Amino acid sequence: MERDGLPGGPLGNSEPVLGLLYAPDTDVLYFAWKGAGAYRQKEAATKKDVSAYERISMSSPLPAEAARSTFTILASRSHRSPETDAFIKSMEAKHSDIAINSMGSAYKFGLLAEGTADAYPRYAPTMEWDTAAGQIICTEAGKELIDVSTNAPMRYNKNELVNNWFIVQ
Repeated sequence: MERDGLPGGPLGNSEPVLGLLYAPDTDVLYFAWKGAGAYRQKEAATKKDVSAYERISMSSPLPAEAARSTFTILASRSHRSPETDAFIKSMEAKHSDIAINSMGSAYKFGLLAEGTADAYPRYAPTMEWDTAAGQIICTEAGKELIDVSTNAPMRYNKNELVNNWFIVQ
């Protein structure tokens, strides 16, 4: 329990309520806040000085409707682990057609939220600030970021800011 601004214990006591991810190379902005849904805005840098409600009206709600038959897993380019490989192997047993895309950055959260990918297993260290924005965006788009040690949504404001391993799907 938070007291006098101190962290909320080993498992945390908070959840993200607002998130914003910007991909400058594609000029795409992903954003969400609790209860309002998740959105993607293309050419976001050209749309300055607008209110949040105006930005929503210029954006596409997530997830985007897209017909796909391939189960797509997003993996870290630089933090692949035996646990990640085991997750991929388990998905291969469940799905007939699998694609694996390795990439860096929080862009993976945007791709999951928009519906162009299905899962992101992360069995390597991240910090709270690496995941909070992506978690609310994915949650509002209908995905879940699950802490594999608790089998529950990731919580924040922990004593230690290092996250447990997680899976988004």
